[in-house]
Amino acid sequence: MTFARSIPLVFCAVIHSIMMSGQTGESADRPSPLEVIGMWEQTVLTHSSVAYRATIRTKFSNLPDTFSFTEKVLLERIPQDTLFGGRILFTTEDSAFAAYDLNYCYTCDMASDSCDRYDPKKGENWPIESDLRTMILWRAFLKPSRLQGLPEMGVKFELLPDTIVNATSCWHVRSLFPNKHQVTNDIRDAYYSKESHVPLLEIRSVLVEGDVQYSHLLIHEFSFDTGEASGFDINKIMPHAVLTDYVDQEREAILPVGNKAPTLIGNIYGSSEGVDSIPYAGHVTLVDFWYMQCPPCRSSVPVLDSLYGVYKDRGVQFVGVNYWDKKADNLDQLPAFLEKRPIHYPILFVEEGFEESFSVQAHPAFFIIDKDGTVAANYEGYGEGMNKTWAEKLDELLK
Repeated sequence: MTFARSIPLVFCAVIHSIMMSGQTGESADRPSPLEVIGMWEQTVLTHSSVAYRATIRTKFSNLPDTFSFTEKVLLERIPQDTLFGGRILFTTEDSAFAAYDLNYCYTCDMASDSCDRYDPKKGENWPIESDLRTMILWRAFLKPSRLQGLPEMGVKFELLPDTIVNATSCWHVRSLFPNKHQVTNDIRDAYYSKESHVPLLEIRSVLVEGDVQYSHLLIHEFSFDTGEASGFDINKIMPHAVLTDYVDQEREAILPVGNKAPTLIGNIYGSSEGVDSIPYAGHVTLVDFWYMQCPPCRSSVPVLDSLYGVYKDRGVQFVGVNYWDKKADNLDQLPAFLEKRPIHYPILFVEEGFEESFSVQAHPAFFIIDKDGTVAANYEGYGEGMNKTWAEKLDELLK
């Protein structure tokens, strides 16, 4: 796979305008890729804080839409902070912001003058570590040592022809990351300003379980050590805010073993029979609650389908229960998904909220139900080796 061919249409205009301005001639005094990255590291080490405005565009797996948003980010490096490496403040154009002040993480809304506070010591890091915010965060500024560890990770580097980004001449460094589990073809292109050594544009293309994902981070403006990012205080930003501590509500356990399983009723994908009901009587039933954009769900699909081939003629029925993908936009993507990951057992589209009858709060969730309609086993999440666990339980119930 070549990187240029893998870029979706939404990015093509941006990349085309950049590459048309590129300088293709190479001179003898061009630095090596690691020297370019080293210049960025040295720039980081000479400053303690930075303010920048950036736009992230990203496309997740086989979703048709590209997500895009712009945020202003303030970072102050505090080497003593072992969690993130310093203070972090994200602000958006709609008056909302998220922050980390070395003690707590926050999500705040200036319009309602309210803040929710989270304790990272309890693992409540998600205001900072959401997928999109992770992409827009200059982690290398907070922890420069991350740059030094790249060669040890087996990353290979290439210095490609110089490029113009935002009217600035840039070195173009491509990083090729080694394949890891189900993540392959991980290619990252960074365009470092020759003047400031800052990466003004970073583009990533990667295959995750065969689906292409992209991210495109463009820096509009930045400034170092202006004082704006130093020692910011939530109480000063929002002195009258109503502060609420996050309380982790104890999750209800999924439908326990020994309970009668609710009736499976909905519409079977590809069927024109109207409402379908799948009876338990006389069958052992394996029920899978899943949806396309759930990574562990995608991992489990080929394993389940293979297991179905083994047990379908032995009195076992498999049912994939799904409420999310019957929505029009998702339904349009389902044929392409099934072409990559065939499912030969019924996919039952149910009404939203049906999963609550099984007390399912996270996907995937699996239930093995005996011939009398009683839950014989339940499982939350998916991991390697679960097919053996399922097979053992199915064999037990078939005796």
